Amino acid sequence: MVGINDLKLMNYTTIVFLDEIKQSTKRNIIINKILKDDACFFKMSKQDAYEVLEQIGINKSRVGKVYLDLVSEQSFYKLKKDGKIKDSENLVFDNQIENKIFSSRNDSSEKIDYEIEQNQLIEYKESKIRKIINKLLDLFKR
Repeated sequence: MVGINDLKLMNYTTIVFLDEIKQSTKRNIIINKILKDDACFFKMSKQDAYEVLEQIGINKSRVGKVYLDLVSEQSFYKLKKDGKIKDSENLVFDNQIENKIFSSRNDSSEKIDYEIEQNQLIEYKESKIRKIINKLLDLFKR
C-alpha cells in the first residue's frame, strides 16, 4: 500500500529529477505544499487527486487503487485519531460536492496561497487541453 509519506518522497524525488534536467518543477512544488496536510486527499475532488497522483508518478493503471487506499475508512479513522482531521473541516467524499481544498483555513495568507495554487493548476489543465486541441487540428489538416 502506498501511503502519504511514500507520495511525499516520490514527489520530492520528482522535483530533484526535474530540476536536474532543467524542467519546470512548479506543479510538483504546488503538490509538495498540498501533501504537507496528511489528510489532503479527503479535502480534494477525486479528479484533482488522480491528477496529483499521476503527476507524482503513480502509474495510471494503479491510480484508482492508490486513491482508494488513501481515502479508505481505515485511513480516515487513523487521521481522525491522530488529530489530522477535525470535526469542523469540510471533507469531500462525493464528486458531486463542490468544495475547495483547505476551505476551513482561517489564515488569509494561506487562502491567497491556495488561490495562486488553484490558478496554476487551472493553467496546467488549460495547457493540456490546448495541446489536445492542437493535435486534433493537426490530424484534421492532413
